[in-house]
Amino acid sequence: MHEAQLDPTEHFCRHGWRENRRPNIYFDIQWYQQTNAPVGRLKINPLVHYILEGEAAGRRPVPYFDPPWYRETYSVPRDQLALAHFLAHRRSQAYSPTPLFDVAWYVSRHADEVAGNRDPSAHFLQAGTYRDIDPSPQFSAAEYRRRHLGRPTRRFQQLMHPDRDNPLVHHLRTGYR
Repeated sequence: MHEAQLDPTEHFCRHGWRENRRPNIYFDIQWYQQTNAPVGRLKINPLVHYILEGEAAGRRPVPYFDPPWYRETYSVPRDQLALAHFLAHRRSQAYSPTPLFDVAWYVSRHADEVAGNRDPSAHFLQAGTYRDIDPSPQFSAAEYRRRHLGRPTRRFQQLMHPDRDNPLVHHLRTGYR
């Protein structure tokens, strides 16, 4: 993209979504198409659908971002996308993408790893996949992994991915309609 001097947004809208590329970690093209069957059938840009219709209908861009809850919790104005609000403010360490991620609680326990201008939920997605880090007092990653995922071997850990192997993401993915 850089060599071709093509704007990243333009590239995504022209090519990226067709290649199943993610515009960021909070929007998963494949997840959105799987949970919104007409989008996949019609072969339309899932991100554009989300912006124009999906969020207003309460659809999630990823299992771990809950737009209706976020909008209500943080009083996001109706004329602003909850996801856009979160993306703009996520590094402030004051906003959570889901009720099961207590951002203040998490930052207080992992301040050395999430210091400064870092996104705590992004840290959790990555670190929580490999280590049983709790996202809040209401969710035990170790207990969930023991009951539903099993303990990964050292060899398997190299193949782990947050979308599939993070206990909270797995829980939210399996519980989503």
